Amino acid sequence: MPNRNYNRNRGNQGRRNTAVTMTAIPSPYNFVPLDCAFFPKWASKVSHDVPFSNGISGSLTLEVTTKNPIYIRNGGAFSETDRKNRNSSYNDFFQFAKGKYCIPGSSFKGMIRNILEIASFGKMNKINDYRYSIRDLYDKKYTQEMTEDLGDRTFRAKVRSGWIHLQDGKWELTPCEYARVEQTDLESYHSGRIDLGRRQSAEDKYRQWSLNLTLDFSMDTTPQSYRHSCGHLEYRKVNSIGNGKKGTLVFTGQPMPRSKRNAKHMEFVFFDESPDSIALDKEVVENFEFVHSDDQKEPNKEWRYWKRQLANNKRMPVFYIEDGDNVHSIGLAMMYRFPYHNSIKDAICNVENLHFSEDPDLSELMFGFTSQEQECLKGRIQFSHLPSQGNVEPLDLVKTVLAGPKPTYYPNYINQFERNNANKVPKDYITYMDDDVEIRGWKRYIVRKDSTKIEYNSLPKRGDGSVNEDVATTFRPLPVNTKFKGKVVFHNLLPQELGALVWCLTWGGNDNLRHNIGMGKPFGCGSIKVEITEKNYQDVKGNVIELEDAMNTFKEMMNDFFEHELGDDERWEESDQLYTLLRMADPNAKPLHPLRYPKLENRNNEFIIAKNRDNRLVLTHLEDHKH
Repeated sequence: MPNRNYNRNRGNQGRRNTAVTMTAIPSPYNFVPLDCAFFPKWASKVSHDVPFSNGISGSLTLEVTTKNPIYIRNGGAFSETDRKNRNSSYNDFFQFAKGKYCIPGSSFKGMIRNILEIASFGKMNKINDYRYSIRDLYDKKYTQEMTEDLGDRTFRAKVRSGWIHLQDGKWELTPCEYARVEQTDLESYHSGRIDLGRRQSAEDKYRQWSLNLTLDFSMDTTPQSYRHSCGHLEYRKVNSIGNGKKGTLVFTGQPMPRSKRNAKHMEFVFFDESPDSIALDKEVVENFEFVHSDDQKEPNKEWRYWKRQLANNKRMPVFYIEDGDNVHSIGLAMMYRFPYHNSIKDAICNVENLHFSEDPDLSELMFGFTSQEQECLKGRIQFSHLPSQGNVEPLDLVKTVLAGPKPTYYPNYINQFERNNANKVPKDYITYMDDDVEIRGWKRYIVRKDSTKIEYNSLPKRGDGSVNEDVATTFRPLPVNTKFKGKVVFHNLLPQELGALVWCLTWGGNDNLRHNIGMGKPFGCGSIKVEITEKNYQDVKGNVIELEDAMNTFKEMMNDFFEHELGDDERWEESDQLYTLLRMADPNAKPLHPLRYPKLENRNNEFIIAKNRDNRLVLTHLEDHKH
């Protein structure tokens, strides 16, 4: 095995005093701290055709019992009408035959593989390495990128303006100048027949504006200082419409009504286009599309509108930041979503860069992997579907909201620690803007007590008091004590590999721990117990190893890794990584913070309250309570 240079900084967990307790952010999930990576020595010898001298093949029969309601979305292609129809089979539990429910083998396999990745100190490399963005007017790390501080609470925007057009399918930017114009002046120019100040998208504003977007205007000859809520902003302002030079009116979205304090009250006029265009780098375009789309890569309302315009050979107005002679990033507003300096991959590599090694870890050797840099490997473990047993009556339809924090919510997803005082949250949160940012670890939902009462989120209300059905998720879960039965089939596994599989299926033989699967885990759904009821396997010589002995072989391998390769006097069973994994699987473990998402009420937005400078809350560090 090649010599490895393990960082062993353990995501800075070692810096913190285990006696420290902090007020925690409510959350139904937590993190298993990320550590080093383990690489099996026999990787080059794995084969489907040439058996190990002690290779084991066969199957295990599994019985799954639900300890809380469970739901996995039904398969198939459903129309938008089906999705909105509460009686549609779209809301049913997954079925492979009419009325016959089952846990898909792929879902079960993914659940077990994730546990193996954590328990065997596998690589955290199966990520979408997106560069997330920030738009926080109260975060100086953001405002310093977007504005220049001129002193005396006076600021000047660093952004420039321009037009995007497609040239042979590629994005090109034509720089131009811009001035700002009061919405009330535009409304007066339109004879008071429009309202730009209500909450609406840029598309809504363009739809209201029935006049030509090209207009004559006059403005300040040089940037002037104007008073705003943040202090003074320096820019050129339109002072009359209907005479002067020509420009093009540009609208941006209105996130809150103009009547609200500190709300937006100005639009833009673009003018004096450059004769030259700039070809945008592919990464700039990809970052823009990512930050303006949802998790399913569907464009948000603003980007969807401009995407159609580009497709129709029209131009899209943007603001951009320069990086030397290059365009660093673009956005649809003057204070746009700025791409973080570091990606998720960067945050992982700061903990341990071997997580992106080309060497396969244990889960990859057992379950297979694909790679562009090297040969792929087919998995040696397959799970069947697990059909339900007996007659199962679904529970009533649930209508709730499943949305929660995203990886950009840095108080939770990033290790937070005081640079020179390991017991304090930093004065300014660490974010993806910091070059030493470290990922918090493996995200997992905390299981609830068996037969717990499930309390789903109620649907939020719009500003007019009506219920917002657009964000609703509907489904019919199956009840507690529903049973499923299936098999896991394996081929040519070493004893320690079989032991790892059995350890993950049974939590090392601990009947009190639970697995989690399917939707609704934030509320306590998906808790299941897995039991091995039958076994049928042997090695190439016809011998049968006891499952307990196989698990012990796996444990010995992991302890040997700690002792000889890491030079660590701590054993695998005592590691923070294993402790936190098992604690979150224990339905009887005492919660260390409220197991719910923070509230989003206008006057009680706990996401914002947690980030308030007077609070600086962080998510509970479970490993602090190990002793």
